[in-house]
Amino acid sequence: MKKTQLQKQFDQTEKENQTLKVRIRQLEDNDLAKEQELIKQSQKTKQLEENIKYLTDKVIDLENSGRRENLRIIGLPEKPEINNNRNIIIQDIIKENCPEILEQGVNTGIERVHRTRSTLNPQKTTARNVIAKFQIAKFQSFQAKEKILQEARKRQFRYKGMPIRVTQDLAISTLNDRKAWNMIFRKARELGLQPRLNYQ
Repeated sequence: MKKTQLQKQFDQTEKENQTLKVRIRQLEDNDLAKEQELIKQSQKTKQLEENIKYLTDKVIDLENSGRRENLRIIGLPEKPEINNNRNIIIQDIIKENCPEILEQGVNTGIERVHRTRSTLNPQKTTARNVIAKFQIAKFQSFQAKEKILQEARKRQFRYKGMPIRVTQDLAISTLNDRKAWNMIFRKARELGLQPRLNYQ
């Protein structure tokens, strides 16, 4: 009688063990399935991130291409006569700073000129902490814009004796990237290195 009772307990324990083993196997299978699903989701996320980066780079490239004929003029005073005669002012700047371009017969025709909105410069504490609006000039000819830009890199441009800056008009993200690279280059030069960008 004792033996049959022990046998029953043993059978019961064995049955419970089998049930637990089945349950553990199911949990392991579920974990494996979830892990595989997580790997798939991770791969999809990585692919989406790559696509987003590609599309973002494409948009920036398109924006820079759209600004290909543009020059940014910084430092012109905010006066009604300047705001109303922007095309004439840009031609005057070309005559004053690089007349040789006009002598070469380069088409310096301007498609349009517009100004950007003012921004605050937190580093300046004077009343001039409002940065003058940029004047963006879109030239009809890329070659004319490039020649003017080359001259502006050689020397300080002026408008009626007042210093102005003429730079390439680029997307904000490109300008920020260049600013970061300039800091890296400056640090490298301080260390006696000669950094260069290699375009491939």
